[in-house]
Amino acid sequence: MIVPRDVLSFLQKEGAFLILGHAEPDADCLGSQIALAQLIQQLGGKTILCSPGPFLRSEIRSWEPLFQVRPREFFQSFDFVVVLDCSVAERTGDWQSVILGKPTLVIDHHSSGTPFGNLIYLDTTSPSTSLLVYRIYQASGIPIDPVAAFALMMGSCTDTGFFRHLGPYQSETLLMSAQLSQLGVDLREVYRLMNSGQSPENLRLLGSLLERMELHLDGKVVVASEKEGERSELGATSRPTDQLYQLIFSIDCVELIIVLRPENGFTIGGLRSREFVDCGKLAFRYGGGGHQRASGFRTMRELDVVKQELLVLASQIIPKNS
Repeated sequence: MIVPRDVLSFLQKEGAFLILGHAEPDADCLGSQIALAQLIQQLGGKTILCSPGPFLRSEIRSWEPLFQVRPREFFQSFDFVVVLDCSVAERTGDWQSVILGKPTLVIDHHSSGTPFGNLIYLDTTSPSTSLLVYRIYQASGIPIDPVAAFALMMGSCTDTGFFRHLGPYQSETLLMSAQLSQLGVDLREVYRLMNSGQSPENLRLLGSLLERMELHLDGKVVVASEKEGERSELGATSRPTDQLYQLIFSIDCVELIIVLRPENGFTIGGLRSREFVDCGKLAFRYGGGGHQRASGFRTMRELDVVKQELLVLASQIIPKNS
């Protein structure tokens, strides 16, 4: 897909850019931010990387020092904002007011959400936001330096499950990965970061979730819920959901996985589906968004209420003979 000309023109403007992502970032969000910041700097612009945090995933912890967390008033001195991998403005946290007050470009690939910003580069067929940033590099003719190359590879591998989630006609991601490998990115290191860094406490949390998982609709839907304060009690420092999803999907009949946790008066939800359920549309009902097969949300509704509502919705969507 050709990058819109007005997107390139926006990034070539003179001034300072705030490069922002969504709350609870993953490597696709942060990696696309890092790579785009490198590109803007090569174009002569000034950048500051910002994330609402928290950095819960072990594979992104080394990136945390690169991202500023300051009062939103600090950012009023910036001329432009670029928001990456975010389909709803609310997911930028306290910086939503900054988006409303500055010229804003949104670069995203999620299938559901509420459009915001002055300019949007959206491709819901793209497996990752990192691929969209790669396209911008290609269109601009800016060379990809080693920092940007590794960030793009990490982002792409995260959102594609190290290529496991790629479907037919998505070879563009493989072509990008081949070029990034030619630039010196070590896929072994990417895999190591994605699949290591866990502590015994994190694995105990994973075990507790597996032990309590509930099977519904003849085993087609699995619900796993954390208890209030359980993470702190076990000493867990990151969430085990990626491993949890992989293990549960090893059960052949599972179509939908619902992972819920209470946190500071909110219910945090993660959804994954195999074929029939559009997780992005479900998450949008609770102010979230995401991909058709993977999404998340944060709502003030009670965990048990959310669980029951999602089970009712799933029963209406999933074919009974699937």
